[in-house]
Amino acid sequence: MPVTERENESQVLLQRDQYIKGGLGRRYWDFRDSTVFSLLNQNDRKIIDLGCGEGVTLQKLVTMFPQSEVTGIDLLDENINICLNSGLPVRKGDVYGIDLPNESVDAVLFLEVVEHLENPGLAIEEIHRILRPGGKLVLIFPNDKVFKLAIVLRIEHGS
Repeated sequence: MPVTERENESQVLLQRDQYIKGGLGRRYWDFRDSTVFSLLNQNDRKIIDLGCGEGVTLQKLVTMFPQSEVTGIDLLDENINICLNSGLPVRKGDVYGIDLPNESVDAVLFLEVVEHLENPGLAIEEIHRILRPGGKLVLIFPNDKVFKLAIVLRIEHGS
């Protein structure tokens, strides 16, 4: 499954496989997700995981916030199928034209997606449109230095 909005056959990353493998990558993902989830609360009744990929974070989100309406949105059919096969609430969608009403969402998770976009400003405008007043946007993008260090550590430790 390519992780970018454009197909990239030369670099296929299967998120679930990487997560299941464990090691540094899984520890990072668990730390990242627990930090993100600490920013959410019971008042966040409608939560969107925008660019949910294969649903690793979405699955945790559904478990941790059972009282909320949680939905993953992704562009790629491969990701949608993987999520559906895992029983996750997901639908196909585009970050540049999110099929949701204005001011209808309490929280949007936009985790490690923005760096793959050709027009991130348009995506942020679209997120702003769907967030209710006082809603939350949790946006994470990799720091190049930390990302490079993680790759080196992963290679050195064989994870």
